[in-house]
Amino acid sequence: MQHFGCEDWACVESNFQDDGAYAGMWGWLYILQKAVDGDLITAMQHAGSNGWSTWTGMFQRSENGRIGIIPFELKTDTEIFSYSSSDPVDNRPFALYGATGDMGFYALNSGQIGTTPSEHPVDCTTLDCVAVTIDVVSAGGAALQVASPMCGPYAPGCYGAGRTISFAATGASVVWTSYKSLIGETSSLDIGISAGTTVGSLSQDPRISLVASLIQLGRDLAIPITSQ
Repeated sequence: MQHFGCEDWACVESNFQDDGAYAGMWGWLYILQKAVDGDLITAMQHAGSNGWSTWTGMFQRSENGRIGIIPFELKTDTEIFSYSSSDPVDNRPFALYGATGDMGFYALNSGQIGTTPSEHPVDCTTLDCVAVTIDVVSAGGAALQVASPMCGPYAPGCYGAGRTISFAATGASVVWTSYKSLIGETSSLDIGISAGTTVGSLSQDPRISLVASLIQLGRDLAIPITSQ
């Protein structure tokens, strides 16, 4: 978030919305989240009969947190241009290079990680999979309580099992949120939402508990981990 001068993730994403500086280049946002100083990046562009061309460089952040790239080589189907300067340039021209033409691709560290400009990939480095797992378990426990009448003569057992699962997941959520707060990886808004959904999850009415768990799940799916 520091690179974009933002204090929250919504601000970062605004740069990739239709009217942003990186409009539609969600794949580049993924690359920025994964990259660290020293990682190699190649922006590939296909432009009709000219075929593929590539622009290669290395990520290098400045002291004020701006994400730059030291360009190494620009290769087209007819020539190769090598850069002599080791000064980083802004990363946006690389993003635009891969997004220009009739096809494009970004490859981090020789293709260990890759994405198209418009792709919006998600994995556990950009999504809090621990929180999402806890939310799913909590919602499952609440759903089991709601559906317990369908268990027939075993309804009390189903309800009790669901209640235990939901309570355990709620406790795990409190511990996980507290830990993230201590290491500075959660906002005051997230803490507030988590507190509200925790109260809801502990409700005696399993329907309220289910709704609270689903709200928390939606929040955790919508707000990714930010590392830059």
